[in-house]
Amino acid sequence: MTTSRAGESDPRRFAAPTVIRDANEGLLAASQAMPPLRLADAALVCHHAHIAPGLLPAGTSSVSHRHGEIQLEFVLHGQMGFDTASDHQICHQGEGVLIGPLVRHSWQTFTPVVVLGVLVRVEGEQTTAFQQALSRQIGESLPRIGLRDSSHLGDRLGELLADATQVWRDERLQTVFRLWLADALAQALPLDDWHDGSRLTSREGSRQRDLLAQRAVEFIEANLEHPLQIEAVARQFGLSVRHLSRIFREQQGTCFQELLREARLRRAYHLLSQGEVRSVKEAAFSSGFLSPAYFTQCFVKEYQILPSDLLRPAD
Repeated sequence: MTTSRAGESDPRRFAAPTVIRDANEGLLAASQAMPPLRLADAALVCHHAHIAPGLLPAGTSSVSHRHGEIQLEFVLHGQMGFDTASDHQICHQGEGVLIGPLVRHSWQTFTPVVVLGVLVRVEGEQTTAFQQALSRQIGESLPRIGLRDSSHLGDRLGELLADATQVWRDERLQTVFRLWLADALAQALPLDDWHDGSRLTSREGSRQRDLLAQRAVEFIEANLEHPLQIEAVARQFGLSVRHLSRIFREQQGTCFQELLREARLRRAYHLLSQGEVRSVKEAAFSSGFLSPAYFTQCFVKEYQILPSDLLRPAD
């Protein structure tokens, strides 16, 4: 008999078509009963939620596609990856990603997977302003959901979806689904400035974010030889990862990983062109790259020349 560890779901629960049908009927009722999540003069409305087409085999992949609404993909069981033009995220059970409106993306499964998909529509007088701010701040990045202490909501959601025979299952599903969705959106979306009714485009706030972005980039450039994670940079400035990611996207027009890669490439170019290193491998390691081969690939893509072309002959 196969058992699951505590907190893990058994994918066999989602193998039967009747379970998937009951789960999707419960999600439909929960999404229709859910009141809008209001933010000043905008509102987030759950437009659709479903598990389809059930248990996905390992090695399944999608074509590149996009949706007009905010999309959440949440892994109820297994492991899968999500890709956009500028980001790649791997999600395990209890984790997921948010995908912005009209962002082209694809996914692939690494194990048998059960995934919950949710579409959220923006409504209200400030719909256009909210969507423009969202596009500016997260762009094609894939903000994570389900990574905080509230991940137990995702586990409970999976349990309720997998068993329609539980007492008051639909009523409990509606409550848990609403809590889960509100928490997931609060984690992934840059909502702070809308929560208190202010605007994301305020000049004073923009100047403060620009200064923070400059200081964060300076910190990154001063520590290129060390392994750097966005969590460490955020702690340095007393910010959350979500807030710092939003600042990078808004003020620098890119994500942390891209900023880090570009800074390391600039450092390597300087070392090579000034004759401060004697080999491509030394330039790669001195700039924080762990793989000379990957460094060369990035360097050629950025500068259209091989890093070895900049090496000065030994005296």
